[in-house]
Amino acid sequence: MRHIIDAISDTDHDPILKRLFLQTRVIAIMGLSPRTERPSHRIATYLLDQGYTIIPVNPNHTEILNRPAYPNLKEVPHQVDLVDVFRRPEYIPGIVRASIDKNVRTLWLQDGVVHPEAAKEAATAGIQVVMDRCIYRDHKRLIHGIPLGRILGEFRTQQGVSLETVARQIGMTVQELDALENNPESAICPDMVKHIASAIEGP
Repeated sequence: MRHIIDAISDTDHDPILKRLFLQTRVIAIMGLSPRTERPSHRIATYLLDQGYTIIPVNPNHTEILNRPAYPNLKEVPHQVDLVDVFRRPEYIPGIVRASIDKNVRTLWLQDGVVHPEAAKEAATAGIQVVMDRCIYRDHKRLIHGIPLGRILGEFRTQQGVSLETVARQIGMTVQELDALENNPESAICPDMVKHIASAIEGP
Protein backbone atom coordinates (compact mmCIF):
# COMPACT_ATOMS: atom_id res chain seq x y z
CA MET A 1 0.00 0.00 0.00
CA ARG A 2 1.33 3.41 -0.96
CA HIS A 3 1.37 6.35 1.45
CA ILE A 4 -1.34 8.99 0.94
CA ILE A 5 0.07 12.51 0.68
CA ASP A 6 -2.42 15.07 1.92
CA ALA A 7 -2.61 18.77 2.80
CA ILE A 8 -0.88 18.31 6.16
CA SER A 9 1.96 16.13 4.87
CA ASP A 10 5.35 17.68 5.51
CA THR A 11 8.20 18.33 3.08
CA ASP A 12 9.59 14.84 3.70
CA HIS A 13 7.27 13.83 0.86
CA ASP A 14 8.74 16.32 -1.60
CA PRO A 15 11.04 13.68 -3.20
CA ILE A 16 7.95 11.55 -3.95
CA LEU A 17 6.18 14.52 -5.52
CA LYS A 18 9.25 15.43 -7.57
CA ARG A 19 9.51 11.87 -8.83
CA LEU A 20 5.89 11.70 -9.91
CA PHE A 21 6.15 15.05 -11.71
CA LEU A 22 9.26 13.82 -13.54
CA GLN A 23 7.73 10.49 -14.50
CA THR A 24 4.34 11.85 -15.54
CA ARG A 25 3.71 12.56 -19.21
CA VAL A 26 -0.06 12.18 -19.72
CA ILE A 27 -2.58 13.79 -17.35
CA ALA A 28 -6.34 13.22 -17.52
CA ILE A 29 -8.22 16.08 -15.87
CA MET A 30 -11.60 15.05 -14.48
CA GLY A 31 -14.02 17.95 -14.57
CA LEU A 32 -11.89 20.16 -16.80
CA SER A 33 -13.99 23.24 -17.63
CA PRO A 34 -13.90 25.12 -20.94
CA ARG A 35 -14.41 28.37 -19.02
CA THR A 36 -11.15 30.26 -18.75
CA GLU A 37 -11.93 31.69 -15.32
CA ARG A 38 -12.28 28.25 -13.69
CA PRO A 39 -9.31 26.82 -11.72
CA SER A 40 -9.37 23.58 -13.71
CA HIS A 41 -8.91 25.50 -16.96
CA ARG A 42 -6.11 27.69 -15.61
CA ILE A 43 -4.26 24.71 -14.16
CA ALA A 44 -4.67 22.66 -17.35
CA THR A 45 -3.23 25.55 -19.36
CA TYR A 46 -0.28 25.76 -16.97
CA LEU A 47 0.38 22.01 -17.24
CA LEU A 48 0.22 22.21 -21.04
CA ASP A 49 2.81 24.98 -20.95
CA GLN A 50 5.04 22.69 -18.86
CA GLY A 51 5.01 20.08 -21.63
CA TYR A 52 2.46 17.62 -20.29
CA THR A 53 -0.15 15.97 -22.51
CA ILE A 54 -3.59 16.93 -21.20
CA ILE A 55 -6.71 14.82 -21.73
CA PRO A 56 -9.98 16.58 -20.83
CA VAL A 57 -12.63 14.41 -19.16
CA ASN A 58 -16.04 16.09 -19.05
CA PRO A 59 -19.32 14.45 -20.13
CA ASN A 60 -20.81 17.79 -21.15
CA HIS A 61 -18.26 18.66 -23.84
CA THR A 62 -16.62 16.99 -26.81
CA GLU A 63 -13.65 19.37 -27.04
CA ILE A 64 -11.79 21.53 -24.51
CA LEU A 65 -8.52 23.41 -25.08
CA ASN A 66 -8.63 22.22 -28.72
CA ARG A 67 -8.37 18.61 -27.52
CA PRO A 68 -10.97 15.82 -27.64
CA ALA A 69 -12.89 15.56 -24.38
CA TYR A 70 -14.13 12.22 -23.11
CA PRO A 71 -17.23 11.52 -20.99
CA ASN A 72 -15.35 9.37 -18.46
CA LEU A 73 -11.95 7.86 -17.80
CA LYS A 74 -12.92 4.48 -19.24
CA GLU A 75 -13.50 6.06 -22.67
CA VAL A 76 -9.99 7.59 -22.83
CA PRO A 77 -8.17 5.53 -25.50
CA HIS A 78 -4.67 6.33 -24.20
CA GLN A 79 -2.58 5.22 -21.28
CA VAL A 80 -2.83 7.80 -18.49
CA ASP A 81 -0.05 8.46 -15.97
CA LEU A 82 -1.90 10.80 -13.61
CA VAL A 83 -5.58 11.56 -13.00
CA ASP A 84 -6.18 15.09 -11.66
CA VAL A 85 -9.63 15.47 -10.11
CA PHE A 86 -11.81 18.59 -10.00
CA ARG A 87 -15.00 16.78 -8.93
CA ARG A 88 -17.02 16.66 -5.72
CA PRO A 89 -16.08 13.98 -3.17
CA GLU A 90 -19.12 11.80 -3.92
CA TYR A 91 -17.68 11.09 -7.38
CA ILE A 92 -14.32 9.87 -6.08
CA PRO A 93 -15.14 6.16 -5.47
CA GLY A 94 -16.12 5.73 -9.14
CA ILE A 95 -13.03 7.60 -10.30
CA VAL A 96 -10.86 5.39 -8.09
CA ARG A 97 -12.33 2.21 -9.58
CA ALA A 98 -11.79 3.54 -13.11
CA SER A 99 -8.22 4.55 -12.23
CA ILE A 100 -7.48 1.06 -10.91
CA ASP A 101 -8.92 -0.52 -14.08
CA LYS A 102 -6.76 1.79 -16.21
CA ASN A 103 -3.56 1.09 -14.25
CA VAL A 104 -3.05 4.77 -13.45
CA ARG A 105 0.13 5.53 -11.49
CA THR A 106 -1.06 8.63 -9.62
CA LEU A 107 -4.43 9.96 -8.46
CA TRP A 108 -4.37 13.66 -7.54
CA LEU A 109 -7.38 15.08 -5.68
CA GLN A 110 -7.36 18.87 -5.79
CA ASP A 111 -7.87 21.28 -2.88
CA GLY A 112 -11.07 20.45 -1.01
CA VAL A 113 -11.55 17.07 -2.68
CA VAL A 114 -11.34 14.62 0.22
CA HIS A 115 -12.51 11.02 0.41
CA PRO A 116 -10.34 8.99 2.83
CA GLU A 117 -12.00 5.62 2.14
CA ALA A 118 -11.66 5.89 -1.64
CA ALA A 119 -8.10 7.21 -1.28
CA LYS A 120 -7.21 4.19 0.85
CA GLU A 121 -8.73 1.86 -1.76
CA ALA A 122 -6.58 3.45 -4.47
CA ALA A 123 -3.43 3.36 -2.32
CA THR A 124 -4.04 -0.31 -1.48
CA ALA A 125 -4.22 -1.01 -5.21
CA GLY A 126 -0.76 0.53 -5.65
CA ILE A 127 -1.76 3.99 -6.86
CA GLN A 128 0.09 6.97 -5.44
CA VAL A 129 -2.61 9.22 -3.98
CA VAL A 130 -2.24 12.95 -3.40
CA MET A 131 -5.32 14.39 -1.68
CA ASP A 132 -6.52 17.91 -0.86
CA ARG A 133 -3.52 19.55 -2.53
CA CYS A 134 -3.13 21.79 -5.59
CA ILE A 135 -1.07 20.27 -8.40
CA TYR A 136 -0.26 23.75 -9.71
CA ARG A 137 1.04 24.96 -6.37
CA ASP A 138 3.20 21.87 -5.76
CA HIS A 139 4.58 21.82 -9.31
CA LYS A 140 5.39 25.53 -9.14
CA ARG A 141 7.13 25.05 -5.79
CA LEU A 142 9.14 21.94 -6.69
CA ILE A 143 9.74 22.00 -10.45
CA HIS A 144 8.91 25.23 -12.26
CA GLY A 145 11.86 27.54 -12.89
CA ILE A 146 14.45 25.01 -11.69
CA PRO A 147 16.69 23.50 -14.40
CA LEU A 148 15.34 20.01 -15.00
CA GLY A 149 18.85 18.62 -15.33
CA ARG A 150 19.56 19.72 -11.77
CA ILE A 151 16.32 18.19 -10.50
CA LEU A 152 17.19 14.89 -12.18
CA GLY A 153 20.65 15.01 -10.63
CA GLU A 154 19.17 15.53 -7.16
CA PHE A 155 16.71 12.71 -7.73
CA ARG A 156 19.50 10.37 -8.89
CA THR A 157 21.55 11.20 -5.79
CA GLN A 158 18.58 10.61 -3.47
CA GLN A 159 17.97 7.24 -5.08
CA GLY A 160 21.64 6.30 -4.71
CA VAL A 161 22.09 5.54 -8.41
CA SER A 162 25.41 6.27 -10.07
CA LEU A 163 25.86 8.54 -13.08
CA GLU A 164 27.41 5.64 -14.97
CA THR A 165 24.43 3.34 -14.35
CA VAL A 166 21.86 5.86 -15.60
CA ALA A 167 23.98 6.84 -18.62
CA ARG A 168 24.28 3.19 -19.62
CA GLN A 169 20.53 2.57 -19.24
CA ILE A 170 19.48 5.53 -21.38
CA GLY A 171 22.21 5.23 -24.01
CA MET A 172 24.12 8.41 -23.20
CA THR A 173 27.77 8.87 -22.37
CA VAL A 174 28.69 9.79 -18.81
CA GLN A 175 29.98 13.13 -20.11
CA GLU A 176 26.66 13.90 -21.85
CA LEU A 177 24.60 13.07 -18.77
CA ASP A 178 26.92 15.01 -16.49
CA ALA A 179 26.61 18.05 -18.76
CA LEU A 180 22.83 17.69 -18.72
CA GLU A 181 22.74 17.67 -14.92
CA ASN A 182 25.15 20.55 -14.44
CA ASN A 183 24.39 22.93 -17.30
CA PRO A 184 21.25 25.01 -16.58
CA GLU A 185 20.96 25.83 -20.27
CA SER A 186 20.78 22.17 -21.34
CA ALA A 187 17.82 21.41 -23.59
CA ILE A 188 15.65 18.68 -22.09
CA CYS A 189 12.21 17.66 -23.28
CA PRO A 190 9.45 16.04 -21.19
CA ASP A 191 9.89 12.66 -22.87
CA MET A 192 13.59 12.67 -21.97
CA VAL A 193 12.76 13.66 -18.40
CA LYS A 194 10.40 10.70 -18.02
CA HIS A 195 12.91 8.37 -19.70
CA ILE A 196 15.75 9.39 -17.38
CA ALA A 197 13.54 9.39 -14.26
CA SER A 198 12.36 5.84 -15.07
CA ALA A 199 15.95 4.71 -15.51
CA ILE A 200 16.86 6.22 -12.12
CA GLU A 201 13.95 4.58 -10.35
CA GLY A 202 14.57 1.20 -11.97
CA PRO A 203 12.08 -1.59 -12.65
